Amino acid sequence: MTRLITISLVLLGTISSSLAADNPEFDGAMNSIASEYTAIHKAFYGDSTTGVDEAAKKIDELARAIDPSTIEGENAQLFKTLPSLLVGSTAKLLQAKDLAGKRIAFKELSAAMVKWARAAKPQGIHVAFCSMAKARWLQREDKVFNPYYGSSMLHCGTMEDKRSQPANTGHEGCAGSVSGHAGSTGDR
Repeated sequence: MTRLITISLVLLGTISSSLAADNPEFDGAMNSIASEYTAIHKAFYGDSTTGVDEAAKKIDELARAIDPSTIEGENAQLFKTLPSLLVGSTAKLLQAKDLAGKRIAFKELSAAMVKWARAAKPQGIHVAFCSMAKARWLQREDKVFNPYYGSSMLHCGTMEDKRSQPANTGHEGCAGSVSGHAGSTGDR
């Protein structure tokens, strides 16, 4: 029985990783980008910009190093578009001068990262959505941590794609309206 479970887990891992780009360099770069991205996510849900520019610069550097012509596999067409999307969105993030502006720019970076995550299905990376911010993001935490509203609505949102447990279905932590919340993204 233990042997059957082990074999099943190995096969599951093989199936999961076969959805990536079939390119170890691309996969490695995207995993590194995901680590930098989640650092930005954590800063924003903590109402901070500390480390955000450094992480955005690292994402830009990693994305520029990806050669789209080497990307192969089932999702190659999608993955080939990611480097330019990441470079463009990090430029906007770096240009923003304050937390509210950076949170708005984070939406574009998040859109590119969500495309990657939905296709590659990396373990431990979850897609969350906030209807009030009208935006998605990636996170590693099992409970929603909203980067667009931070402490004013920290747990507002739902998990759409969750790699370790069933998805949340409610909007726990959401307030009734956006207008009364400090720390909003400014796009009301």
